[in-house]
This record gives sequence, structure tokens and C-alpha cells, in this order.
Amino acid sequence: MDTSNDPKRILWMNVCALMGEPKPSIDAIVKRTKISRGTIQRMRDQKTSVGLDMLNEVAKAFGVRAWQLLVPGLNPNALPDLDRGAVRWPFRDIPLDVITKLQPEESRAVEQGLKIALAAAGVVWGGLRTGTGG
Repeated sequence: MDTSNDPKRILWMNVCALMGEPKPSIDAIVKRTKISRGTIQRMRDQKTSVGLDMLNEVAKAFGVRAWQLLVPGLNPNALPDLDRGAVRWPFRDIPLDVITKLQPEESRAVEQGLKIALAAAGVVWGGLRTGTGG
């Protein structure tokens, strides 16, 4: 039986992706989500369906929307957004898979470097100029 489109499997795979590990520890997820160990174990084992309230709690813990947890192959570095439409990778010379394979500390370093580059270019977003000059 093909389980690749099973929402319970998709949810677990996306929790793993958001944790940044293929097999995160139950304790690490419990600490992050504040959801009981038994519930997380059942989620991992795909033994139970997760209700909307629980899905919302998981989403809140990761700073995503509940529906995003059910998107197959969720990429934490390029989350889908219904408000903006599909996310298009903007960097022609940097493959997306290079970025998605970064460890959390590497991802933070890249993000910091991008912020510095944007500031140097005087890029404005959210009504704020990122550059230091006037």
C-alpha cells in the first residue's frame, strides 16, 4: 500500500523537516511543542489522526500555519504561502537543494550574510530601509 500521500505520514515528515533532522528525538519535539510525549509518539508512529486543535498547536510551535504542515515535501526554507502564491526560488546560480540541506546554524549564517548584502544594496522591505546609509 502506497502511504506517500497519507496525511499522517506527511505531517510527521514535515515535523522532522521543521526540526531539521530526519529522525528527531521525541524529547526534542516535546520540548519544542509542549505536546505530551504520548501524543508525539502516536504522531511519529502514525497510529492516530491529529485533530485540528492539535495540528494548530504543532503549527504554532514551529511558527507555521496548520495547512502548511500537510503540504507534501515541505521545505522549511521556502514555505508555501497562499497569500503570495507559489514561492519561486530567486537565485539562478544557487541551487535550492544546497540551501535546504543546510544545518540550522549554517542557515542562520547564510541568512545573516544575506541581510548584510541586502543592507549594502539599500534594499527596503516592510517599510524599513535595510541599509545603514541615508
